[in-house]
Amino acid sequence: MAKEKQEYDYEGDMAMSQLKSIIANAQRIHDMLERDTNIPEWVQSKITLAEDYITTASNYMQGEMSEEAPVNVAANVADPKNKRLFAKPMKRFKSFTGK
Repeated sequence: MAKEKQEYDYEGDMAMSQLKSIIANAQRIHDMLERDTNIPEWVQSKITLAEDYITTASNYMQGEMSEEAPVNVAANVADPKNKRLFAKPMKRFKSFTGK
């Protein structure tokens, strides 16, 4: 069933702003931690919930977008416009994988 255009107005702009905030705050927390850092249980619980919510939303959007047009993640990472957005996550990924 096709979605009507009015069903979703300009939520994309708001979601992008919220995702930038999530990325910035997640990076701040990540940078405060070491592998052996003890954190309060309530903080760990919030991080677990956030990861679950973002993963669920991402999986849903990936499914929706793949119905409309395939998403090329490699092209998004390689796109110079996205270089700054992906720089820190890619650096972290490379430090964990050694690649």
